[in-house]
Amino acid sequence: MSYSEESESPPLVRRVLLGTELREFAHPVDGSPAQERRLASVDAEPSEPLWGPPGEHPGQLDWQEVTDELCQLPLHLPILKASCDASGACCGLHHHVPVTEEERTGIFETLATDWEAPAALDVLVHRAYDRGNDGSFNIASVEGSCAFQRSDGLCELHARGGPMAKPMACRSFPSMLVLCGEEWHASLLPECACLQRTAIEGSALQYDSSAWVSLRSHQRWVASVPEQLCLSEGQHLSRDSYLRWLRELLAVLQTSFEPIVAVREATALLGTEVSARGSSADGRPPQAWLDDICLWLDGWQGSLGDAWGPRSAYARGMRWALSVARELASEPSIAAPSWSRGRSRDWNRRQASLLSLFLHGHGLLGAEQLLAAAEDLGHFAWLARASNAVCAVETQEPTLESMTLWMFFWRTLAREKKH
Repeated sequence: MSYSEESESPPLVRRVLLGTELREFAHPVDGSPAQERRLASVDAEPSEPLWGPPGEHPGQLDWQEVTDELCQLPLHLPILKASCDASGACCGLHHHVPVTEEERTGIFETLATDWEAPAALDVLVHRAYDRGNDGSFNIASVEGSCAFQRSDGLCELHARGGPMAKPMACRSFPSMLVLCGEEWHASLLPECACLQRTAIEGSALQYDSSAWVSLRSHQRWVASVPEQLCLSEGQHLSRDSYLRWLRELLAVLQTSFEPIVAVREATALLGTEVSARGSSADGRPPQAWLDDICLWLDGWQGSLGDAWGPRSAYARGMRWALSVARELASEPSIAAPSWSRGRSRDWNRRQASLLSLFLHGHGLLGAEQLLAAAEDLGHFAWLARASNAVCAVETQEPTLESMTLWMFFWRTLAREKKH
């Protein structure tokens, strides 16, 4: 593969080991399909570090460089629970695992002896870009997961050197810090399967403030909530108005056994002066929205090619999502699984907790318009629940979970979806 020397952003490099074959792919920054190339066809030395904000566009959020003064602002923690269940889903679901040069050296030292590597370490931990990079590396995927994930789902680096032996990207996942006015808001990204599973039994997040403060100290750039937000095309609202609406919805979710209804009603209030797309009386998204989801997933599955192992959590999750979305779109009578009342209430409470984490981290502002994002949130919540009436994703891939998987696809893929 070649690209223009004038291109501002070189493609991200990923390596995939399938059986005994190691393959290399270049992923263009525009999201187009990866292109396979000769292994290590370019082995460029890193250029000077780039100190600008991350390249990923944060929707309505602004990037702000972290200063000593900003680090003195108070940190607001959600009154929610979550823990790691060691399923290892995150090690195989995400696109790549970034590593700094210092972390790469530490990995080599940790695994210097008595570890049967599937390939040489300097091949498994390879440069992330061909040029214009800041000296970053990626960890190769082995049979669809991180090269250092063991067969029991645990991390070889963690087992040998403790949690600090892992790259910062792994240690901090799925933490989220956002600057909102005069305080920091801490939360967890909603795509980690552990969050729904441990929403009731997990550790209270507000009691681990030292870990959050430590994480904040590592931030060079932070996403921040602007003073004015886009509600819909041609309509705006202030940050204060948005926060009042958000706090009211979070308060309802704190005790709700009907989180989908809570989100739908809050969205209706938000869109009082706007013509919202809405949903049916039972919460089912519009047929056109469901059809669009099927087309969207079909396109993404078609773009996977060989860049993902067929047994990876990502590929299995994509196949599952497309299959259940097609069935839900073609069968209007499917709305919810035939669970007992107790199981339904338990799942709904966990879903309410996950939605609260997403909202507390200002996840709706990852989209260009707040109202459309709030509508989509309700639709994806319905889609996750209804999916269990078709086929629970755990039967296809035990490490995954339906609500968090749909949130993962929405957050990581839906930026390309047009409303």
